[in-house]
Amino acid sequence: MKSDKFLSSFLSLTAFIVSLLILSSATAYASASDGASSFIIVPVWVHVHTNFKGDGGSESIPKIVDYLKSKGYGGVILTPHSARLTFKDFKTEAEKYDASDFAVIAGREVIASKDEGDDDGIVMCHINAVSGIPDPPVLDHKYEAGQRDALIADLKKENAVYIWNHPWACKQWSPSPELFDGIEFFNDIQSVDNYNAEKGFYINALKKGAHPFVVSGIDMHSLVQATIGEFTTYILPDEFNSASMVKALRNGNTIAAFNAKLFKISERPSNTIRNAAGNEFSIKGTLGLKVGLGPKASMIVYKNGEVFTPKNPVTFERGEKLQKGYVTYNFSFGDKIEPGAASCYVFEIPQYVVSSPYCYTAK
Repeated sequence: MKSDKFLSSFLSLTAFIVSLLILSSATAYASASDGASSFIIVPVWVHVHTNFKGDGGSESIPKIVDYLKSKGYGGVILTPHSARLTFKDFKTEAEKYDASDFAVIAGREVIASKDEGDDDGIVMCHINAVSGIPDPPVLDHKYEAGQRDALIADLKKENAVYIWNHPWACKQWSPSPELFDGIEFFNDIQSVDNYNAEKGFYINALKKGAHPFVVSGIDMHSLVQATIGEFTTYILPDEFNSASMVKALRNGNTIAAFNAKLFKISERPSNTIRNAAGNEFSIKGTLGLKVGLGPKASMIVYKNGEVFTPKNPVTFERGEKLQKGYVTYNFSFGDKIEPGAASCYVFEIPQYVVSSPYCYTAK
């Protein structure tokens, strides 16, 4: 009898430890945005090509998954060139590797072709889309760059989440960044001009009252590209599974990073305007930066697209070392919301981290 109880207790303890190991391998930190809502922090790769027939990558799906798991990532959004393959077959193959400890999401890249008579150089007007349907109607080269509105309208019809890829390479779409669900950062991070162009489009969307989320796009065709640096999109879902991550992407619960780790954060960004408890809010977090590989670290907060200096100053201070190779920074910012007003806030560590908007109103 005692041995049975001991065995039962041992098995329960073992199951508990295993569950903790699975959770810790897939998430960096669990937190709460309020008394009832919780989320986890999942580092993923976004904008990834494979050697699946018809795509332009050189690596197999299992090789990519194994590599990312070895580096502590919790998921990947695969985005094949969609016109040269049968997407249903690709989705079926990709989802074989979707598991309890690693999320594989089958998206696709949609290329809008160069307009006839367009002679202003290389045009790369591309969108990454995730909708979950096995046979999406919106594919590569069905649209020209000048047919952006029709392309977006059709993506809306299939209820896709759609992200403007490498915006600096598609300047004819730049007057209307507010039309996109998401905007890609850090693709071609070697160019400060391109980074500033992406930021400019994002800030312009915020000024227009839109709330696009952000991702860090590696545009991976070969794992050799991983030697450039760490392209990490932090998705902050309710639960660790693919469906919850797609939902979080759709809700704007993301932070884009390059050579940076998000260790913890008190609240997740969201494209939903939330009521600020007590008519004020405060965001606190901890980051690790590879500052030896980039510019001096500093923090900027934007309010509705304008640089913002709150009455309680933004804090951005060195903290206790948490991981080898990264300098730790603790940060915080907040504001008091005027009754009846609604404002959206974004934080940036230039060339390292950009957040999706935090939007609040007050009663």
